[in-house]
Amino acid sequence: MRNSQLSGREYTVEVLTSSNTKRCQEVFKMKREVFQYLCSELQSKGSLYSSKYIAIDEKLGMFL
Repeated sequence: MRNSQLSGREYTVEVLTSSNTKRCQEVFKMKREVFQYLCSELQSKGSLYSSKYIAIDEKLGMFL
């Protein structure tokens, strides 16, 4: 199994910035570009927003 020492925000950033293009698809079940587009759409519609402790992409990642 994949064992990462990172959690939360650090893990999300690691997955989204990984040079392995399939990693995001394995973790979030969608391509990086689609994930980022979904984050921006949810933010622009006011459906999802960053809080003091959790960013939008981290919230969406936990949901998925």
